Parts: sequence; C-alpha cells; structure tokens
Amino acid sequence: MKVLIWAMARALGDGVIYTGYPREIKKIYPDAQVHIFCTKMHAAAFKNNPYVDKFYFFNTYNKPFNKITRTKIFLNPIFHLKNLLKARHEKYDILIDVDSSYKWSNRFMIKFIMGGGLFSSKPHGAIAGKFKENNKYKYDKEFLYKTYTHLFSSDEGSAYSIISRDIDKNNQYELYINKDKENKAKEYFKSIAGNNKIIIFNGEGSDKNISSSKISDTLKHLLNHFPNYHIFILGYSAYLDKYTEIVNTINNPNLHITYKTDIQDTCALIKAADLLISVDTSLIHIASAVGTNVCEIVSYGMKGNTVGKPNFVDYIICECNSDTFDLDKYNIDDVIDATSKLI
Repeated sequence: MKVLIWAMARALGDGVIYTGYPREIKKIYPDAQVHIFCTKMHAAAFKNNPYVDKFYFFNTYNKPFNKITRTKIFLNPIFHLKNLLKARHEKYDILIDVDSSYKWSNRFMIKFIMGGGLFSSKPHGAIAGKFKENNKYKYDKEFLYKTYTHLFSSDEGSAYSIISRDIDKNNQYELYINKDKENKAKEYFKSIAGNNKIIIFNGEGSDKNISSSKISDTLKHLLNHFPNYHIFILGYSAYLDKYTEIVNTINNPNLHITYKTDIQDTCALIKAADLLISVDTSLIHIASAVGTNVCEIVSYGMKGNTVGKPNFVDYIICECNSDTFDLDKYNIDDVIDATSKLI
C-alpha cells in the first residue's frame, strides 16, 4: 500500500503538525509506504523521521519574488508539474489532504495525482480535511483535535467547538524530534534554571507581531510577579537583534535567549518547558501536541467567545472590531493571571 500525505501548507505550524501523521498511519497500515508532498521548509521538521519513505517538494521560489508572487507560484500547478507527474506515476492507494482550504488548483493537483481528470467529481482514494470522521483512513482523531486546541469558534457545529476541556495534556504525540536534541534542550534548561519553572515567550508570527515596547513591558511584569521563574526567548536568527536589545535593556538574570534553533530544536525546547506564551503561530501547535501548557495571545475575537477550551490552554484576546491584527491591545494583567493558573 502507498499513502501520500498532501501537506500543501503555507503556514509552518501546519507543516510541523503533519510530522505526527506518518506514525499514526503506520499504526494502521504497518507495511505502507508513506510519502509526503510538502515544501522544503516543512521537510526540515520531518528530517530523519523513520516513518517517512519519500519526499516530493513544492517549488516555492522564495527569491527574488515578492510575497504575492510566491503565493501565486505556490498555488499554480504548472510550477510543480515535474513532481506531480512523478507522484501520479506512484499510483497511490490513499492521498490524505491535510489542509483542504485551497481552491481549484489544490483540487486539480490532487485529482491529477490520483489519476482523475480535470472534471472528475472526486478522485478515488483522496481524503480531504482534518476533521472528517467517515474516511477510509481512520486516523487518531484525538491527535488532530489536541494539536489544534488553540483554535476556537463561536459557530454552532464548528469542528473546533467539539474540543473537550478534558483532553489530556499528558497524552503526547510524536512531532518527530531527534533524541539528541531533546536531551540537549533538557540539559540546557537544567544548567541555567535548575529546578525552577521554565517559560518560553514568543511575540513573533508571520503577520502577527507584538511591538518591542509591549514585549518589554510584558516581560518586566512577568519577571516581577514570578521572580523564581526563568523566561526564554527562542534563538531565531530573524528576530535576534530585536530580542537582544530587549534582553539587554531589561538586564534580568532570569531572562535569556536560547541557542540558535532549527525546527526540531524548537520542538525539543517547547517540550522541555513548563509554559509557552505566544502569539498564534507554529509554536502553539507544537506545545499543544507535546503537552506543554499554552497561554496564547490572539488578536481577534471577543472575550468569552471561546468554545471547547481545554484545561491546559488560556487565551489572551486583544478585543477589536475588525480583522486587523493589533496584538498590542492585550492586557498584561491577563497574561499574569493565565501564567498563575497554568504553571
């Protein structure tokens, strides 16, 4: 049997979560060949995963194109034709479309790989969506629900509204992490914080960023309220200058920037921490999967408008009347209260 995971995700968080799928597939089909169609960025999260047999890559052409052009290329089947032909030749038994949010191009590419024509109503063996229950592939639903527990909806009958508060945070899932990297993260925290609690703070997302001044104020309040806790900023090179300046200005011995991280280092550090405070980005997915408590700062919605919030998650909502991201509107006292409750 051949199974293709169609990981057409532009968001890094979705790509990271997919690293748990191959193991779940091989629980059900131990002899299956599991292939993945994803971006090279997402493939880094699958590196050395023993449950993955082959990769195909989308051409993303990060340079010199601008963001809009990159998206158009990403969604255009013409730019992926070579790998689409290779994948079609494999004659997959099952294709799992882990993110069915894309329009005609995504549907066309899936139909093409599965042997269907442009106007065929449904490609044989293709499965769409994260939360479909009556599919041929009987995946572990709790795995999917748990990794998306940071999402919420006020819509009756929404997939997210069925999430239970009683989901067990200790029911951890394998977002594939190299064991050496896990040990490195644990030893690193131990060497700096001893037996004290570890908080990871992240104020950056692809289009959801907290200002330096708001981050600085939040970190100062956290350090004052929890003087025995250690707060760590992940060592992303893209934001290193911003956070180095913040950390140097605050000048507190319990505030740190970690070693430089790749995606598996990031997963390992989050897994070893006691609490993640972050905007809505890939780190939230990771924490939900590995059992780390989450305080999420979101820039949309109204307070109290959450459905199915599990016990190990709290939302700090920046109330606004539009879809514009304005993360500086959150109340720092809400972050303090959530931290007190979750750690």
